Amino acid sequence: MKIFLFSAFAGTLLHASVVLQVGRDGRFIQVSQDAGNPWRQDENLCIYKKEKKINCGSVAKADEKSAVVRLLRPTKLIAKGDSVRLSDPSSRNPRESVSIGILAGANLGSISLKDSTSMTLGGATSYAAGAAIDFPLSESFSFEADLMYSKKNSTISGLIGSDPYTSTLSYAYLELPLLLKAKFNFGVIRPFFVLGPYVSFLMSGTQTFQFSGTTSTTDLKSVTNSLDYGLTFGVGFDIKVSDSVYITATGRYGLGIADIDATNETPANLRVIQALAGLRFSL
Repeated sequence: MKIFLFSAFAGTLLHASVVLQVGRDGRFIQVSQDAGNPWRQDENLCIYKKEKKINCGSVAKADEKSAVVRLLRPTKLIAKGDSVRLSDPSSRNPRESVSIGILAGANLGSISLKDSTSMTLGGATSYAAGAAIDFPLSESFSFEADLMYSKKNSTISGLIGSDPYTSTLSYAYLELPLLLKAKFNFGVIRPFFVLGPYVSFLMSGTQTFQFSGTTSTTDLKSVTNSLDYGLTFGVGFDIKVSDSVYITATGRYGLGIADIDATNETPANLRVIQALAGLRFSL
């Protein structure tokens, strides 16, 4: 019986959170993590001395071993070893969960050609829209997969003899970005960075050629590789509307790596700047 009671008492000590260090100005303290339920950013904690509550505060930042707590009021009453508990266990913030969302926005596309000395390459606007699913990996990282319908337009202009021409290229893709997301929690606003590859499947391609007052349209699908791939990176932020709803906005750059020219005559790569916004829902 004595051995059992000692083991239970020791287990309680191992899982309890205590004050590790007190800041000189009495505004911040460092506390050990609760091994059973680690403290998370923005949670409200209270400090107890012999079961008497002496101060409370919110978690400013946390890692696997400890958390920094910003106190509601400066105090010199807190000492190392004082116990730490949630101020209201029933109000604990929910852990990160899988979320789904919708995205839509504008594309500014361009094309890169290996030999473009006799022509001028320009950008053209279009649009993108689709859905996203986000899988949390930790408090700070998640994996996001998107399924987007993305139009990538660009222009090529130059001279034929002394007469100017303009060629507008328009490609439509079903695109799958696979992104690692690094997130920062500042309460209501949560900035993030994204980085990862994408793969795109060609749905259509056209060229609109304007020269000497005439306009002609050509189907490019047969001379365009059906698969494109590259690298996507960008920044964005989520705005918390409720515990399960977020407004999200992101700016991305898509760097095409694959040669889209199926004729092997002029290697070409697509580039795109995206501005997307939408809603995200936690499941």
